[in-house]
Amino acid sequence: MALAVEQQEEQLRDLQRRYCTMEAEHHANVKAMQRNMQANSSSLLQLKAENADLLQHLKDLKSQRVLPAPQHIERKVSSRCLFGQRAPAQHLNEEVARLRTQLDRQRNQNAKHRQRLDQMQDKLKELELAATKPCTEDSPAIRSMRAIEGRLDQEILTVLLLQALIELNEAYSVRATYEQIARRLKKERIGLYKHLEALEENLKAELHRLSKALESDRQKRGAEVKEKHTVIRQWMREAACQEAAARSGKSLWNFSATSSAAGSLLPLESPRDSAEAEAYEDALRRLKEATGVSDANDIIEHFLSQNHIYQQLLAFAQRVEERRFASLSSGIVLGGGPPPEVAEAKLTAAKQLLQSQQQAHYRTQHLLSELQTGVIPLIKKLARAKEQVDFMAEPDALFLPLPLPFRIHEATPTAVAPAVRYRRSRTLTCVSAVPQFQWLPSLEEGAPLCELFSFCCTATRALVEATVSWQH
Repeated sequence: MALAVEQQEEQLRDLQRRYCTMEAEHHANVKAMQRNMQANSSSLLQLKAENADLLQHLKDLKSQRVLPAPQHIERKVSSRCLFGQRAPAQHLNEEVARLRTQLDRQRNQNAKHRQRLDQMQDKLKELELAATKPCTEDSPAIRSMRAIEGRLDQEILTVLLLQALIELNEAYSVRATYEQIARRLKKERIGLYKHLEALEENLKAELHRLSKALESDRQKRGAEVKEKHTVIRQWMREAACQEAAARSGKSLWNFSATSSAAGSLLPLESPRDSAEAEAYEDALRRLKEATGVSDANDIIEHFLSQNHIYQQLLAFAQRVEERRFASLSSGIVLGGGPPPEVAEAKLTAAKQLLQSQQQAHYRTQHLLSELQTGVIPLIKKLARAKEQVDFMAEPDALFLPLPLPFRIHEATPTAVAPAVRYRRSRTLTCVSAVPQFQWLPSLEEGAPLCELFSFCCTATRALVEATVSWQH
């Protein structure tokens, strides 16, 4: 293959050299012929110019009116006699002499011109005999030129044929390459479509699975919330019944006497009791800040409707996004509406509001979990204590603020809260005076809700045990 390519290249170079040689010879012959044609054309142009001059002179002579000699002489003599003082005979003699002289001169010139014309005609005949026609078909130069042109045409045709073959091979190779690329792109497109379909099916299956999981989780949470709501309402009804029984019952006079005696020995409110009361107040304040309401029923309703609020916030965020893009597109098409900066500022404010609402939602969930952690054991303990002991102290002797922190704000807070805090401090003082309650843990100010409810549960259990022991 390489040898054939080299041979073709060598032939191509040889043909190019021969073509250059023949082209140089052709140019030389053409230049020589052009020089001969220029020389002949110059002489031919000169002869044509002389012929044109002679024809013009002859035409001028023919166009002039020639008078006869007597009339011409008579006119000329009469004109001179008018302007002169000599006699007409004298003028006539002078004119005859002048005309004879002019006639002789014209005859001499005519003879010279005829002689020159004869010489030029003889020279022309000699040139015509000596000249050779440059464009005759039988001349050797023309035959050699025709042969050179034939060979040149063959060489040019061969070179063009080789170039056409080379270009044809290149075109075939390029066509094969592009066909291969087209087949590969077609296969890749088919594979891409299949891959996209598989991804779409996987995404749909995953979306269906997540939707089912979300729906089941939502139903489960709804059931749990309903159950907790039922438990809390039952606990509140039991607490209300216990409070009513406490106001009308008079079965613990011994315990009230002991509590009053212990209270007379101790100060009304110690720093530890005030810290615990402030901790309870802080827990209640945190609940009110998280929910935005003060009533216990409203707090529970907020806990139950937190999923609905979250869905409303999501819908509001989606509506804000839709309005944002709709306002941007309408502003671009119509050239009006608020500028993009104002829309971006509104969107940022909406996002900040959504984040704050989400944080409040998460904080409410956390508080609810802490509330459940502390309240459920307390409910169980109170239920067992109610089954074992069927008594409650009088309001002035004993008030149970630990398991019911929500009742501080249930009635008029501004009027009742000081009295409740005073009775709670007295209760804590009495409880701390009893030897069975000396092992209760201390509660620091600002403790979390889980510690508050654990302390509440521990204190209630100790109170129930002490009440049972005093009754026996």
